[in-house]
Amino acid sequence: MDVACGEGRDTRELLSRGWRVFAFDASALGISKLLGSAPPQMQARLTATELRFEDVLLSPALPASVDLVNASFALPFCPPPVFPGVWKRLTGVLNRGGLFAGQIFGDRDEWAKVRPESHFTRTAMEALFGGFEFVHLEEVEKDGADALAGMKHHHLFHIVARKLGAVAGH
Repeated sequence: MDVACGEGRDTRELLSRGWRVFAFDASALGISKLLGSAPPQMQARLTATELRFEDVLLSPALPASVDLVNASFALPFCPPPVFPGVWKRLTGVLNRGGLFAGQIFGDRDEWAKVRPESHFTRTAMEALFGGFEFVHLEEVEKDGADALAGMKHHHLFHIVARKLGAVAGH
């Protein structure tokens, strides 16, 4: 599953490696560009749909189970009121032994002042991943450009984590 896939950069990479991919994004334009850019020989392994985070909770479109949840720079932009339910749903469809790959914004990130509920201390981030083992965990704190070429202080966690079993309470 490619969460908030945008125009599908990660989706196309997963397809090129032989994965079946369920990709979703809130942008109809992004989904359209993804569908238009996926090579014809890979189309049969791709399901792409317009879906907002708020709709993930009840959407019948989500697969019942997946081996990978890819959420590249996606979850920090999930509306805070629905984050707990979205997290539970995404990790709930992840098979035991499956992988989560993505980023969580840290509490010292400059944007934490604007939306603190979307930023986690290291302890809170680790608690979020109860029932997982970290395969890769890199904490980054630096000054640099943001997505719009502005400068900001970044604090984030790059994560690859393997699901050990059912995730309760998240």
